[in-house]
Amino acid sequence: SAIYTVIMVLQKGISFFLMPLYTAFLSPADYGVIGVVTSVSSLMAVFITLGLEAAAARFYYQNNKDEVKSKLVYGNVALVILANSLLWGSIFIGGQKWLVKPMVGEIEFFPYVFIGLLNVIVTPMYLLYQNYLQTIQNAAHYGLNSLSCFILQVILTVLSLAVFKMGVVGVLLSQLITSVVFFIYVFMKFVSRQTLRFDRLVLKDCFRYSLPLLPHTLANWSNGALDNMLLNGIRSRSDAGMYNVGQQYGSVMSFVANSINQAYVPWFYEKVNEGKQGLRRISQTADASICLVSIIAIVMSLFAKEIFSIMISNPAYDGVWRIVPCIVFAYVFQAIYFFFVNVLFLKDTQVIFTITFSSIAVNIGLNLLLIPDYGFVGGAVACLMTYFTKSVMALVVSSIKNKRIRFHWVLMYSISFIALAISLSSLFLDFGTLWTAFVVKILMLGVFSLIIAIRYKSLIKSIYLKYVKKNVACKI
Repeated sequence: SAIYTVIMVLQKGISFFLMPLYTAFLSPADYGVIGVVTSVSSLMAVFITLGLEAAAARFYYQNNKDEVKSKLVYGNVALVILANSLLWGSIFIGGQKWLVKPMVGEIEFFPYVFIGLLNVIVTPMYLLYQNYLQTIQNAAHYGLNSLSCFILQVILTVLSLAVFKMGVVGVLLSQLITSVVFFIYVFMKFVSRQTLRFDRLVLKDCFRYSLPLLPHTLANWSNGALDNMLLNGIRSRSDAGMYNVGQQYGSVMSFVANSINQAYVPWFYEKVNEGKQGLRRISQTADASICLVSIIAIVMSLFAKEIFSIMISNPAYDGVWRIVPCIVFAYVFQAIYFFFVNVLFLKDTQVIFTITFSSIAVNIGLNLLLIPDYGFVGGAVACLMTYFTKSVMALVVSSIKNKRIRFHWVLMYSISFIALAISLSSLFLDFGTLWTAFVVKILMLGVFSLIIAIRYKSLIKSIYLKYVKKNVACKI
């Protein structure tokens, strides 16, 4: 867990601090092209992998880690992914006039989309290998691969932008070259050592497990990808690019929400079986977690203007900080959604499908309504409202399906909306000088933190007595 977390933090951190370089050499329209190409490529990736990597991991343990059976399963999955890469690559490239053009609008297929599709043809094999390393719990090797791949891509991207002045093509070629290098590495290191022959029974079991996951995977793809494509199609590449930059900043909160959920899920399954005491702990943990993410979201939102003014010198990106509160608090509502939807994972997984696709319909409707008049700001508002609606749907369904587990949902939403209101106020208030703005924002953050401290005074005191004071006393 430590290795995975460190790797993700390093990647997010390096990407964030490279933003000044990228925005200096790429216009908002360039960022828009990259965002749309990435969205189309990730859609093709869904049909290439079909969730088979999850099936391979499942059967690895079902077969009691039997090496012979494992090689047969991974060999079959690798062959299907290779075949699908060629098949869907040919379909998307050959039928680009009918399949790709409606999604990319005026963005040229050659060279932009073409390079992106070539990249996704060779990428899935590397992802399969990384999934295998996670499955066998070889975190060190997984981390080394991730970091090596990331560093190579960053070096190539920096060279293509700063030295060779290749713009968007340079960024996309850097991704493709990195993918080809690691495809060759994975093929020699992993694929060639598997049992590469089709087995009908193995494939039947794998598809039976993976295909029901496809709708959920498509739903995950739609988060962010649809926004980019609709902004590009309805407004412009520049709007898609501005939204993409805002998403890149806001994804830090997504990382926080997902990290909390990863730590919470196994603990949640444990506490469910502990009776009333465990259920009370679950609701208390949810409350405390939402307080934490709300405070982080306020910090990210209140000081977004100052951070962007330091990080981005290109005037073309002026105003992008205004969408940060919507993007960041969308992921706060995603954190709330995680708490509610985990209840359904106990025994009501079939209804998650309904929630997921209903939220997609809401997202499309809101984007079509808001983007024409408000551009990338409308896309950000649609993102916020979609995640809020999704969390409410999960709350309602989980409350109906499970009568035992109850959350203080009024308190959770109240804290989130108070934090959102404080963050949005920074968009409309004229603070005068930079120092005045800084002081006022610190005071606003302090007031909110004080409200949280008063509300959870007893909990903070118990944590202090149990952990901090006890540990200090032991050291003395």
